[in-house]
Amino acid sequence: MWNSLPIQTKKDKGIEFTRIEPTFQYERFSDVEVTTWNDAPSDIKTWCRNVWRDQFKTERDPISENDLVGWIPSKGIITAKFGKWVGEIRSRPSVYVNYLYVDPKYRSQGLAKHLILSVSHEANNKVGTSSVFLFETDVIPKSLTSRGAQALCRYHYVWLPFLFDAPPSDCRSRYWTADTDLSILHQEKGFHGTVEGFKLFRKINSTDKVLFDCNNDIVWYTSFLSLFTFDGFDSKGAFCRVFSPFGNSAVYAENMYFSPTYTSHYLLG
Repeated sequence: MWNSLPIQTKKDKGIEFTRIEPTFQYERFSDVEVTTWNDAPSDIKTWCRNVWRDQFKTERDPISENDLVGWIPSKGIITAKFGKWVGEIRSRPSVYVNYLYVDPKYRSQGLAKHLILSVSHEANNKVGTSSVFLFETDVIPKSLTSRGAQALCRYHYVWLPFLFDAPPSDCRSRYWTADTDLSILHQEKGFHGTVEGFKLFRKINSTDKVLFDCNNDIVWYTSFLSLFTFDGFDSKGAFCRVFSPFGNSAVYAENMYFSPTYTSHYLLG
């Protein structure tokens, strides 16, 4: 499936942010249902939430009501979030495809291909062909590495213990508090979708801030060292996303030329 998509390889050259194949169309498979999260049947929402919690350790819904959810009944699910990619110089509309899950009983049947291409097809119909598609994968497929495909970014997660994992006592107030002002994120490089399920905290009497995703993983911060003092909610620690050329997870940009910067910290909202 991956070999059929126009993904930039190390040999490809093009003007950054332009499309590789302007007329490319995604295949649509009849066994996949796709709708907005708002319009999804209640039983599908319950099933998705159970899968997200069990397989991805989510604490909150990862998509908003206008994002897309795709599913093959009892077999697999996927999501597509609408937003924009903010680069060094330019930005453009983007769709972030994520939370792919196929039940182990039905793997090796090509269902992942059906889900990915079908939800991309419907997203394309909704936002038009000017959008770039971003695909997140926790395990980099061998078919991509064998063709020399370039990831937009790579990362892994490291566990950070919080030094103050107990609730504050009478003699100590919390160092961190919730922050609802998300404007600081607007110019950050990366994918900006609806920050559904994300939580921002700031350190009191400081400019330090940290952003947790719907899994309560740290996905953006202003000071790495200050993270160890976090006590905004009761927890012994959190996984923190760290970008590097050796990360075992990756995001691939489909149908867009780009210049990879594997050490940049991207916001993947």
